[in-house]
Amino acid sequence: MAAHGAPSYRARQVFHALYQQGVATAEAMTELPAALRRALTNQFAVGTVAPIEQRQSADGTAKWLVRLADGQSVETVLIPTLARRTVCVSTQVGCAYACAFCASGQAGFRRNLTAGEIVQQVLLVQRFLWSEEVVALGRGPREGVRPGRQLRRPSGHGVPAASFGEVKRAGTSEAEHRSDSDPRWGSPSGAGRTTPSRGAARRVTHVVCMGMGEPLANYESLLKAIRVLNAPEGLRIGARRITISTVGLVPMIERLSREGLQIELSVSLHAPNDALRGTLMPVNAKYPLDQLIPACRAYTQATKRLITFEYILIDHVNDGVPEARQLAERLVGLSCKVNLIPCHPIPGTTWARPPAARMHAFARTLRQGGVPCTLRRSRGLDIEGACGQLRLRHLGAARAAPAR
Repeated sequence: MAAHGAPSYRARQVFHALYQQGVATAEAMTELPAALRRALTNQFAVGTVAPIEQRQSADGTAKWLVRLADGQSVETVLIPTLARRTVCVSTQVGCAYACAFCASGQAGFRRNLTAGEIVQQVLLVQRFLWSEEVVALGRGPREGVRPGRQLRRPSGHGVPAASFGEVKRAGTSEAEHRSDSDPRWGSPSGAGRTTPSRGAARRVTHVVCMGMGEPLANYESLLKAIRVLNAPEGLRIGARRITISTVGLVPMIERLSREGLQIELSVSLHAPNDALRGTLMPVNAKYPLDQLIPACRAYTQATKRLITFEYILIDHVNDGVPEARQLAERLVGLSCKVNLIPCHPIPGTTWARPPAARMHAFARTLRQGGVPCTLRRSRGLDIEGACGQLRLRHLGAARAAPAR
């Protein structure tokens, strides 16, 4: 703003337009003088990501394959429940760490995302939520719109409101539509809770950096994006509602502990010993468990924050009671919890999710060993919900297409 001879408060107006009003072009920032809008339009791109494909699961999960300005693509996911609208963002195009259970690294690593490309994934979903609520449900003015002002879909959001189908079922009242049996608002486990307010139901509430790529390998852009999402002028997403997931880059975990951020840290573990973890995660050769676990312990002591360990349960690979006992022995006394995740089918492997009884036995053994854990309900199985699957299929189709 200073470079354009404009007062500093114009910067706050731009932030407000982008993150509070969902404006997608500089020309639509009507609080700015026309000459300044033209200058911004000529020098800056407000949005450089566009959805290629949009899919919605029967459980309410929505997934986008997003094209970047250079033609590369990443995935973004919305996971709605009764109380939350969580966005899972990608931080890299592809991944260099080649975990055996993950589709993201199968096509290799291409590049880091910019902070803007990370933030824009959240904005894409935010605009979708606004348009879906306003156009499909028509439940009155959205946040930030003055009474009496005609409501319209935010311009340039790029995601048609009906692209995932009508939200309200024919012949149902709004109260019936918003019931706990509707997966878009939550599972039956949410029975008894109140439905979201109009404002709350239209806002992204949580962000998890668990999409394509290793977030801590793109450290500077990641933290810049988090600070924008967390800023009062930004999307106002609380730091404790933002989660970073890592394969276990020990130096970056140590650096993150000194940032003074109240964000959540999630570490991909997936095995209780180096021999097994090394077959699943090549990064274990560089940062074995004897380095990773002490770094996690130091992180919890420095930040006073609990760490979540992600553990994908793969049938007859890492899901036995002996593995659960080893894991409990390794983690006991650490301020943590374990998130048990049933395996998603991955192309090119014969791996499968364990039977329910086997998964519950694993969880029970962990708890008996003094380690809190949860068994996560998988989402988006019918839309290739696991990280990297949709992009991998898209790349395969592009390679198979005849040359023109």
